[in-house]
Amino acid sequence: MSTTTTYTTTFSIAVVSWQIASGNNPSTTLLYNDESVVAFDDISPAAEYHFLVIPKKHIKNINEFKKDDVELVKKMKEIGLRIISEKLGESKSSITSTEYLIGFVSPPFNTVPHVHMHVFTKPITCWWPRSMTFGNWIFKNVDEFIDEIDN
Repeated sequence: MSTTTTYTTTFSIAVVSWQIASGNNPSTTLLYNDESVVAFDDISPAAEYHFLVIPKKHIKNINEFKKDDVELVKKMKEIGLRIISEKLGESKSSITSTEYLIGFVSPPFNTVPHVHMHVFTKPITCWWPRSMTFGNWIFKNVDEFIDEIDN
């Protein structure tokens, strides 16, 4: 892939992410939408249920989150838990972390230049090389990440 193609692809993905975040992408069904956050199904699911929660304000990746963003990340987690509970047909208080993963892919392994939180059920069912993206050395658990930026 040439540099031009890579840039064009990255730019196109960024535009689509922004369109979804701003509610201007009619081909994407939103699972949740408010003044600061949207959620929608991942276009390439890695599990039976796999969706993304993204902030409406542009944040390139998790390295750009500041202490002031802790409440936003907590809200993203709350929305993710609410939706995954609904998809599993259980109350939010009864699901356990053995049933799902919530977190962020760490730079430089991001494929989209707009921060997005993955929420999905276990087990991971995608092709094994992609599943490695959700391993401990690339995937940042949301609770650990909240602790990291809050301190």
